[in-house]
Amino acid sequence: MGFNEKEEHLYHFTTFEAATKILATNKLRFSRTNNSNDVLESNRLIFHALNAFENKNFDSEAIYKEVMKYRQISLTSDDFSCIPHKYGFCINPMWGHYADKGNGVCIVLNKEKLLTKLTNPDYHCNKINYVDKYDNSLDENDINDTNRLIDNFFVKTNDWEYEHEFRIVKKEEEENDVYLDIEGCIDCIIMNRAKDISHYESAFSSSQYEELKKLYDETYIYKYGVWSGEKGLSDCNGNPIWSEYGLG
Repeated sequence: MGFNEKEEHLYHFTTFEAATKILATNKLRFSRTNNSNDVLESNRLIFHALNAFENKNFDSEAIYKEVMKYRQISLTSDDFSCIPHKYGFCINPMWGHYADKGNGVCIVLNKEKLLTKLTNPDYHCNKINYVDKYDNSLDENDINDTNRLIDNFFVKTNDWEYEHEFRIVKKEEEENDVYLDIEGCIDCIIMNRAKDISHYESAFSSSQYEELKKLYDETYIYKYGVWSGEKGLSDCNGNPIWSEYGLG
């Protein structure tokens, strides 16, 4: 365990409360498509395609219900295509938007280990393809062609490119919540701040850190911060784990 700069990771930014549930169960919950914060994804247009499903009445509600069977888990990925590598945990907007304005947690998953959990053909996973223009509408042909429908879940507009999203999609016939087992995949936990400390105190002095220690090895709980403009990770003893420019 621990953060290894040479290994690719996937990152789940979340609130502290949600993080404790994930750590206690070793499970990530698949979210429903209509709960997406992307308005193009959560409010897809459905229309009749010419010559689609010949001799059948057009039923937009049936198409909508079919689309809603697909659930997704959204993670942040590293960018190993550039030197130095860009790691997903230090995308500051992700802390603000998904981790309770920095008071939440970033759960770091070993990508290679997680992919071994996704070999079942029921799972579809890939990085999001970001494009200038994206048509969020669906028609009967999309339902008739499963691959075509699934492809829709891996395209977003360039507005979201900063997220470096890696997505896992699964179709679920039942209405119950669906979870992905991530046992053995968590390499470390990263904090930034906590609600019960002052602006000048370290997250390691917070009650949230004490709670996380009960659920996870404190050796691999790190703090992310920016010092003199340099992004970095440190452990509970103040030792540098990683720094943006290799300083420390």
